[in-house]
Amino acid sequence: MNWYGIFVAIAFLLAYVVTLFFFRKERVNLMGADISTVTLVLFLGGIIGARTLFVLYHLPYFIEYPFEMPAIWHGGWVWHGALLGGGIALYVYTRVKRISFLRLADSIVPGLALAQSVGRWGNYVNQEAYGLPTDLPLRVPIDPMNRIEGYEQYTYFHPTFLYESLWDFGLFLLLFMLALRWMHSDGKQQPVGILFALYLIIYSVGRFAIELLRIDTVPIIAGLRAPQWISLILIAVGLFLLQKQRKVI
Repeated sequence: MNWYGIFVAIAFLLAYVVTLFFFRKERVNLMGADISTVTLVLFLGGIIGARTLFVLYHLPYFIEYPFEMPAIWHGGWVWHGALLGGGIALYVYTRVKRISFLRLADSIVPGLALAQSVGRWGNYVNQEAYGLPTDLPLRVPIDPMNRIEGYEQYTYFHPTFLYESLWDFGLFLLLFMLALRWMHSDGKQQPVGILFALYLIIYSVGRFAIELLRIDTVPIIAGLRAPQWISLILIAVGLFLLQKQRKVI
């Protein structure tokens, strides 16, 4: 049974249900946005972005084997790529529909955080996205065939996928409660872009810290892993959005 695919499907369904809830609440502000179309746009943009960044992370291999670049059925997805690709696709969609990108993003990020939390369990069944060896009580055994080169002698590793899953679930609860609070604020205008900004900042802070434990192969730039640099950029974008909306808060 393909448990990884099952977790991804469950994550996708949960994200859809949560987003549908906010779409109905925001039906006036999101007039012209169709959830089925938005879902398709995010899915396609996310798939392309996730694969593109994976190829860039392992460019020497794909230069040697270029026909493997589109072979997503062989695995090879990067979440930051999905986030960037989906974000770009969503932005183009909002420009075509002439609706607010930030308002639409606010309606999507709670479900997105929940989907990430659930989807990370696919890493557990695939025995991937784990961290440094550890003897702590909270640890995960990795089969010899799935151990990263240089760590074959170790059995137990940090379950970094679990750390991120818990972090993302906490982020979901925060965003969901804030959204509900603003929706029931006695007619006051809901701040635009704040949920999206908080998502970028809080998710990226957690991801930056978790990357300190990760040992999978990614480019190292000036002493930091590539996902850490992307996290710093997303934090800066989130802080910029908060600063821009400070009067609304």
